[in-house]
Amino acid sequence: MAMLMTELLVDTGSGLTWVQSLPCDSCYNQGDFPYYDRAASKTFDPIYCQDETCVIGTETFYFQDSSSSSSSSLLELVPFGVGTSNQIPESFKGESPGVAGFMRGYGTLLNKLGVNKFSHCFPRDEADTGILSFGEEAKIAGVKLALNERSLNYQASLTNVYVSGVRMVVKYKDVLPANMVFDTGSSVSHLSPQLLDAVVEAVKSALRKYKPLKLDGNELCYNMIDLTSVNMDEVAKVTLEFNYYTRIDLFSYHLWIRDDQINLVCLGFVTTGKDVNIFGNNLMREMNVGYTLDEDDLAMYFNHQHCSI
Repeated sequence: MAMLMTELLVDTGSGLTWVQSLPCDSCYNQGDFPYYDRAASKTFDPIYCQDETCVIGTETFYFQDSSSSSSSSLLELVPFGVGTSNQIPESFKGESPGVAGFMRGYGTLLNKLGVNKFSHCFPRDEADTGILSFGEEAKIAGVKLALNERSLNYQASLTNVYVSGVRMVVKYKDVLPANMVFDTGSSVSHLSPQLLDAVVEAVKSALRKYKPLKLDGNELCYNMIDLTSVNMDEVAKVTLEFNYYTRIDLFSYHLWIRDDQINLVCLGFVTTGKDVNIFGNNLMREMNVGYTLDEDDLAMYFNHQHCSI
């Protein structure tokens, strides 16, 4: 039986697994990967719904074990979306043909896999290969963060922000605590406008010897030459505190996005103009992130380490 080999973006902010499919009314470039054709699949079974834009069914998945070229596991009746008219959101990078939805909930890919633990370790360089593990193979280690069990998102309460060990001063009322969602499908991290203002001011104060700049949607940029002799992990390290006791340190390779063409580094937080806070995958690089999904132990674990294999 012929199988379609493809790659998917691991997205903890989505519950649906989907790929681009023929006939493509509007599909983005997905590199050398072929488009899925449900008409040619013997295992695709459509789920009928009244809305004509609803294109969903179930499909059989085969997962290749990265440690063995001959070992694979089969997963049947996975809820599966077929995208024939697709657009790339601004936070989406690369040429992945679709998304593997890693949100919790009935009928999701994780639910079908029947695992209560998984972990991922994203390398610093997107061109390198990271690690994704399930069940007993998952690495659960490091700082533990209890999650909000009432949400299917991976969500916790952001209670304080520290810059170089000093608690950030927030000028606006009711900004903190704030809900923050951990979303691997977002390449950059988002803060509400008031919270981003406070973070920008705190970092600018720590780097007050240097002239700040704005660039397009980036609120805070610096000339890389000016910062050549600056240890950003000492001068402007940011620490996020959750639930009033769990702290996650973010280092320069998490926080700053380089643009070598114009010789600038920009703070890796943006705002949508709404009260939205997202811990994106730029903050998860060089960090093993483990998840425990039991109802009485819903948590994430953060462990700084080298992730490339």
